[in-house]
Amino acid sequence: MEFGIRWYIRIVEILSLFIALILVALALGGYRKSGSKAMLSAAAGIAMLGAASLVEGVMYDVLGLPLEEAHAFRSTLTAVGFVILLYSVYKTS
Repeated sequence: MEFGIRWYIRIVEILSLFIALILVALALGGYRKSGSKAMLSAAAGIAMLGAASLVEGVMYDVLGLPLEEAHAFRSTLTAVGFVILLYSVYKTS
């Protein structure tokens, strides 16, 4: 993979993680104010999505796993994060 695109991917992954951390903090604040378990579930789902955005790069660049395996793991974490978010939305409706 070209050097420039690797840095672009890393920057986007870090930006996604940063945004996810802000959303998790806001969801946890909402949980503390309202006591709503759905907000706690939303925070967990968003945290899982944020972790997924970083995991692929770490597995590929740091651990040296093949890109396909790293991508499969990221896709799994993303799916789990969306299931948790779906549960939190379903719980509130």
